[in-house]
Order: sequence, then structure tokens, then C-alpha cells
Amino acid sequence: MKASHQQASFDDEDYQDEEALIQEDASALLAGKNYDAVVTATDWTVETLISQLKKRNIKLDPSFQRRDAWTAKRKSEFIESLFLGLPVPQVVLAESKDRKGSYIVLDGKQRLLTLRQFSATSQDPEFKQLRLSGLALRADLNNLAMVDATDSADFEDDLRFFENQTIRTVVLRNWPSEDYLYLVFLRLNSGSLPLSPQELRQVVSPGRFTDFANDFTSKSAAVMGLFNSNQQPDFRMRDVELSIRYFGLVNYLNGYTGNLKLFLDETSQKLNDEWDTVENIVRAQGLELENAIQVTWELFSEDAFRKWNGKDFERRFNRAVFDVMIYFFRDKNTQQKALDNRKAVVEGFKKLCEESAPFRTSIETTTKSIGALSTRLQLWGQRLSEILDIDFPIPKIDNNTGRISV
Repeated sequence: MKASHQQASFDDEDYQDEEALIQEDASALLAGKNYDAVVTATDWTVETLISQLKKRNIKLDPSFQRRDAWTAKRKSEFIESLFLGLPVPQVVLAESKDRKGSYIVLDGKQRLLTLRQFSATSQDPEFKQLRLSGLALRADLNNLAMVDATDSADFEDDLRFFENQTIRTVVLRNWPSEDYLYLVFLRLNSGSLPLSPQELRQVVSPGRFTDFANDFTSKSAAVMGLFNSNQQPDFRMRDVELSIRYFGLVNYLNGYTGNLKLFLDETSQKLNDEWDTVENIVRAQGLELENAIQVTWELFSEDAFRKWNGKDFERRFNRAVFDVMIYFFRDKNTQQKALDNRKAVVEGFKKLCEESAPFRTSIETTTKSIGALSTRLQLWGQRLSEILDIDFPIPKIDNNTGRISV
């Protein structure tokens, strides 16, 4: 299915609210507890960092390049700063619990990626080579890659100076839990552009499902189209997090407790652990997700995944509306019936937003509680079933367990 559509507008306010809740959760879990985490600060040379990156002792997934946040000019200026001996921001690492001497990046991933790309050869199978460009102070470095400086006597002194430059490197060892790392991660980035907790989830919970989720969203025009019109992977990894949210809903809905961060963590870990048996199922679900997104665009056009306020569809992408649309429109029979009754489906959703206070609350406030998730799925499921005159399983709260059942 193909449809021409305008991308949904993502308001960072919604994302910052989610990060604030995650920080509150982490802070509450850590409050009043003493930990034996050890923090050491040292000055690693550029040569040492590049060596550690090439040995894969610093976990820098090559696929991260698809979520590159820096322009070529910004990368070039970072490298130029090192050639000039200018101070650069620190790097913060956490020693991996799986392998001593291996590190997770908490802060400085773009800087480390830049170093790795600058040190790559043109034939590097993993990292795209960076050639410097747009430099004014050291214009002679333009079009230079590190391998060129290595092979040229003209840059021998420059290269020695560059490799011996130090970058303050903070290493966190003996950290007690993932929540501890989440808190450190969020605090490190509290004064800059907010970063997605998904980036940390990628390295704290590695596995084949984690790799799949990153690769799937990086290649999915439907998912990427939610975040940017040029259909590029979102460098804050919100597309991956949204996909994991979907995989959680369709596989582990009855395990949802109201803690979204925990739900996404557990979904990732379970699917990593069970990948041998669930791979084909999850891959098929990925195709269903893409179709559900496409059908929603065809139904609602530029108003897809937005809330109706009684007069207009709001500008901001609404994750709670996303939940209900992709949950029911992943089914092929429902998709076709909905497309055949497009006007009735759109009007039905608008009326539900207008007439049902519980539904409005479930997509406006406290959207992450069990009650809110159950309410919006149940009410939209019932309305959709009536409009299309078909029966399908509708989630609701089980009075015995207090959990959502289907």
C-alpha cells in the first residue's frame, strides 16, 4: 500500500515529559541507597581512544552512523580543534559488566564516532571514512583523512600532535543497576539537547532483537516517515523506541504494569532472550506495523496519529493515539474494511474524542497507566467494531488480576 502524506509533527514537549517520568522513576529507585560505584577520571590520548574504538573495546555500533546527529562540518571542526590543541568536552564511559575492559558510552558518542570515522580507511567495511571539510583556521586540512596524514611527511608533526592530544575520559565502574546508568545518562544530558533513553537501552540490553529493532526502523520508510519527511533514521532513536512500544503491546500487553520504561526494557530483554523461537513472528509483526502505519495515513492523511479537540486535529503527534491505531489496524481484514469505510472511521474517531471523557483522558493525561491504556484500547476497539461491523479481540482490564487481558 502506498499513500502520499505529510509527516506528523513531533513536539519535544511530549518527549521531555516522558524523560522527566523516567528520571523520577530512576531517582525514586536510587533514593536513600548507598552504592559502591567507582568513578575515575583520566586523560586518554586521541591515539588511545582510536585504538580502543578499533579494538571494539568501546561499544560503538557501526549502525549508529545511520543516526548521525553531526554534520560533516561539525565533525571536521571537532577534529580541527584537536589538531589545534583546543579543549574539547569530556567523554563518559561505563565499564561493561559482560567483559572487563569493555565500555558503554554514556556521553560523547558523536565525538567518538567522529574519531572512528576520521581514522577509517576508504575500504573500511564498518565505518564510513570522514574527510575534513569547511575548515578556515586549518584550511590545509580540508579533504584530509587520517590515513593521508599517516602517509605524508608534510603532516608528520601535525599527526603526532593530534594523536597525543588528551581528552578527559571519565569511567564509571561497579555500577549497581541499569537504573543507575539511566539516571547518570539523563543528568549528563540535562543541560543540552535531551537524548533518548533508547540509545542507552541499545547498549545496556544488547541482543539480536535489539539489533533487529535498530535495523528494522533504519530501513522502514513507514516508521521513519513519522519523524522526518526525508525518511532518515531519527538520531534520537525515537523511531526504535516507538517500534519497541508496538512489539510490547502486541506480545506482552498482559504484562504491562503502568511503568513504560520498565515495559520497554523487559520487552527488549524478553525478545532478545527468545529470539531463536520468535524471530519469524517478530519480523512478520514488523511488516504488520508498517502496514498499520500506512493504512492510518491513508485514512487520516496529515491528521494521522493526532487527537481531535472538537474543532481541529492537534498539531502534535500523539503516542497514545498511535497505540490504538496500530494495535487494531495491524490486522489485514480490519485494514481493508476500514479503507472501504474511511469517512465513517474518521468521523467515528472524532466523535469518540468529543463524546467520551474517559477516552479523552486516556490520550491526554496519565496516558501510561494501566487504566488509561486499557480504556483507550477498549473504547476505540468497540467503536471500530461497531463501525466496521466485525468482531475482533478487544483488550480490557481483568478484574481478578488487575492486568490487561485480550
